[in-house]
Parts: sequence; C-alpha cells; structure tokens
Amino acid sequence: MTKVLTVIIPSYNMQSYLGRCLDSLKYPLQSRLQVIIVNDGSKDHTLDIAREYERQWPDIYQVIDKPNGNYGSCINAALPLAKGKYIKVLDADDCFDPASLNQLLEKLSNLSVDMVITDYVKVWPDKEERMHCPLTPSKPLDFLPLCKERKIWNLWMHNVTYLTQHLKDLRYHQTEGISYTDQEWIFQPFTAVRTVVYLNLPLYRYTLGREGQTMSNAFQKSHFADNIVCTCHMIQLYTTFQNAPEAIRQFLEYKLYRRLRYIYRTYIVKQGMLNDPNLQHLDDVLHQFTPDLYKAVGDILLSKPLLPIRYIKLWRRAPHSRKLRVALKLYKMIH
Repeated sequence: MTKVLTVIIPSYNMQSYLGRCLDSLKYPLQSRLQVIIVNDGSKDHTLDIAREYERQWPDIYQVIDKPNGNYGSCINAALPLAKGKYIKVLDADDCFDPASLNQLLEKLSNLSVDMVITDYVKVWPDKEERMHCPLTPSKPLDFLPLCKERKIWNLWMHNVTYLTQHLKDLRYHQTEGISYTDQEWIFQPFTAVRTVVYLNLPLYRYTLGREGQTMSNAFQKSHFADNIVCTCHMIQLYTTFQNAPEAIRQFLEYKLYRRLRYIYRTYIVKQGMLNDPNLQHLDDVLHQFTPDLYKAVGDILLSKPLLPIRYIKLWRRAPHSRKLRVALKLYKMIH
C-alpha cells in the first residue's frame, strides 16, 4: 500500500519509553504508515526494542542504527528514506493519540496542501493541557495571510506535518551534534508552504517532567550554548530566503527575533554572563548577516513600563558599565 505518512523517531537511550511510543502507532490504518526509528548510538536496549518491532512488522517499522550524532543527524539520516506523502517527527519519549492518528491518516490520503496543523497535548505526571490552534478546521487556507496573524506564531514541531517532497526539494538539512535543533524543523520548511489545513485533533502527546529530558532545567543549563549554535545557523540560513514571499520572510524574521530575545535575556539578565564568548559570537553573526535584526534586538527594553532601558545596546557598548549593572540589579529587585 502507498504510504501516506512517514514518522521519524530519533532515539537515544529510550528503552523506557520507545515501546509506548511505537505502540501508539499500532492502529487499524497502520499499514499507511512508514515509521523510521533512528537509533542514535544508544547504550541501553533501545536498538533491541526497535529491531523487535521491525522484525514483527517489517512493512511498517524500519530501523536505522548509527553512531551518536544528536537529534539533527537522526532527521538527516531518515529523510532520504521517507516514502510517505507527508512527514512528521515524533520524539521517542512522546507518543501519538491513536484515535487522532487514525483520523489523520484518513484525511491525509485526500489532502493536497503543503502543511497540516494539529493540536498537541502537554502531559505532566499529574495533569494534561491541550494546546489548541485557533484556526478554522478542515478548510484549506492560504498560508501567506496567516503569517501576519498571531494564530500561528507559536507553532511547534509537535503541531506540523509537511508534504515530504517539499523538504527533499529544499535539501533540508538539520544541524548535527547539538541539542535544540527542533527549532530548525519549524523554520526553513515554512518557505515552501503556500497552503495549509488545520485538523482539530489532539495528535501529539508531549511528555514533560521526565528526568534528563532536554527541557529540564539541569539539561538546559548545561546545554544552553547549543541554542546559540543553532540560532547562528538559522540566521545565516535566513539570508538565503530571498526568493520566499515577503510575508513568510517577515514571519521567519519575527521567529528569529523572539528566539534572540530569549537568548539575550537568559545570558544577560537571568545568568549575568556578560563576558560569555558564545553570546558575543552570536552578536557578531547577527551584526554581520542581518543588520536590521541586529538593530531591532538592540532596541529591546529591559522591562516595560518600569525599566524602559535598552539593555542589549548597553551591553554591546560596555558589558560591565555601571548603568547596565544598576539596571540589572533593579530588575532583579523588582521581579
């Protein structure tokens, strides 16, 4: 049977979660799926679990076993093998809602849009929260006007399913060797999107509160510099989007702006890392490749309305100036 959807599952030391993840894909319309499990040099029994599913259902599950190269390398290894009309990424410690997946597979067979948006559910040990996308359901929409609306500004990798051929035509390649590159999955691929449909399905179940996951405080603190490597790549990639419609370029510029705002605030305000070479490198790359965005970031205020101080511009002039130190101290006292 023709594959309607390819699901890529990057997997590193996921023996406690992979079985649950793969079981969530076993449903009546499963034959329309291609599931590529990428074992990223795991040191536990992740590969054994993946191989067992491949052995039992060889027409559905396919295993790639490779040395550790982190998240992006898993996407890059799997994409050339994708046979599905559409493609989606599923983290091995997360899962799909089986009923929603079945409905999605039914819909995808008859769709001809560039991107499908679905809801996702944040799942903590003691509660759940559905993240709903406020779009008209089941109706093909023009993507360009949507780029100017807040409705899609907060899309995550959990929301999106792409037409596979677009990613292959873009020669999509994700940064390897670092964490947090899932942000790239919701960046360059948007340049190929012109039509989109929203399906009111709580498809993706996003596990939170797991020890050791990339969103944990301890992991983020030790790997935060990966955000800078990834963002520098996104900045340079953005300069190659000249042929994309202006609405999409502005949308992606705004996504970059928000990401930059988060990084500068984390380094300067929250951690007080004023001499960090990684942050200085990011600032240099931003200045070199996107001068207008560099200026916009410099105009970000420390706090409105209490401290309307352009703290990034102050940091650029003199990282340890008295004015900046006083402003940061006041900010912490107020907040």
